[in-house]
Amino acid sequence: MANPQSSPPSSLPEPEALDSLLLGAASDRRDEASLRALATGLSRLDGGLTPEQRLRIADLAGGQTLAEICARLLEAVDPHRISSEALLHAVARDETLGPQHYLQVREVLAARACAPFDNPELRHFLARLRHPPGSRDAAESLSFADQVRSRFAHWLSERKQAGASFTDEQMNCLRQMRDSIAANGGINRDRLIAGDLLRPAYRAFGEQLWTLIEELNSALVA
Repeated sequence: MANPQSSPPSSLPEPEALDSLLLGAASDRRDEASLRALATGLSRLDGGLTPEQRLRIADLAGGQTLAEICARLLEAVDPHRISSEALLHAVARDETLGPQHYLQVREVLAARACAPFDNPELRHFLARLRHPPGSRDAAESLSFADQVRSRFAHWLSERKQAGASFTDEQMNCLRQMRDSIAANGGINRDRLIAGDLLRPAYRAFGEQLWTLIEELNSALVA
């Protein structure tokens, strides 16, 4: 069976705010490109930390240093680590190595690497280091699309912390609604129809869809 890890790594996305990547790691954005971009951003941040800041980060991250967090993020997308772990999982279960083993290992490694970001205090502390009060970067605003993505990640993280869970079908619809809001400044029934999203969204959420639309518009649009 061909190793699914043998394909060339995907290219990194366009630069985006560290805030958004941190929120994404705490919610649903744990794809290879996002984790690599986050590791790169945090590694650059690590180079300028004071001893006091390093101690604070370790305290908020359960004893992990920022360098250790970066290493785990990169480990979570390392094809050699994933391949060896997948083989061990298959052998331990007396199963033939298959795509499901690679997927399981990816999910476990990504969840472990991103676990520190479940602490909102750590995310906020790192974001403040990236954009200290009064800095030029802090004064520069993100594009509206980036703001929507950041707010969506924050909204999703809060919902999950409150005990909400979403199926794959629901998450797919939520991401499409998020992208529609980013492109159009909001979403309503007409935009769902125009984007051929009304039927799958209603199938995924039922009558709760209309309340959800109001909630997303309120949370993602300033």
